[in-house]
Amino acid sequence: MTISVRLALLLGERKLRAAELARRTGINKNTISALWNERSSGIAFDTLDKLCRELDCQVGDILKYVTTEEAAAWEETAGAKSIESQSAQ
Repeated sequence: MTISVRLALLLGERKLRAAELARRTGINKNTISALWNERSSGIAFDTLDKLCRELDCQVGDILKYVTTEEAAAWEETAGAKSIESQSAQ
């Protein structure tokens, strides 16, 4: 079981760059990057508040509970897509 951070998806839907989100919210670029890359071990409530306000969303839109099986399936799919995109170049 794991918590997935869906920040990259939300920004993509809004066509918003991470640097612009950092500028608008005052959140450090490194924090945005860690969340974007799902390399963060936690998130402060004030950071969540700023993200929700700026992205006009709920906490559940940013964070998603994922079972181990779902995470493994996603990683397998993401890995296959990465290989496909590399071979297409």
